[in-house]
Amino acid sequence: METVKIEIPVMADLFARGEKPEYLFWVGCTGAYDDRYKKVAGAFAKILTHLKVSFAVLGKEETCTGDPARRAGNEMLYQMQAFQNIEIFKMYEVGQMVIIFSTSYISKSSKCMRLKRLSPSALIATISLKMSTPIWVATTR
Repeated sequence: METVKIEIPVMADLFARGEKPEYLFWVGCTGAYDDRYKKVAGAFAKILTHLKVSFAVLGKEETCTGDPARRAGNEMLYQMQAFQNIEIFKMYEVGQMVIIFSTSYISKSSKCMRLKRLSPSALIATISLKMSTPIWVATTR
């Protein structure tokens, strides 16, 4: 099987060029640090690229949602993380985000901003409805 390298767009780079992607792909702590889930995040980025979805990641600017701190009882740290994320979302004028891990999905940051949050399956279903060729055919070619 042939390995294909893809370039993952970073929000800061796109913004510097005056471009704005349709979706922010929120990788999350799990997708950034856990070896098994790094593969999941990479595979999903390949799917987005293959389907020509306009997306970008935050890269080094992405931080934790603060959810683990909150679950451990540190509400103050959680609030600080949420505020930091909200400021980043505002700076990049994020309107829609696709989130691959559930703890990120329920994050206060995205709720406060009233962002449209999509799971991978919801995003792929949305894209499939817009395609003339069914997605299961388009991805197997």
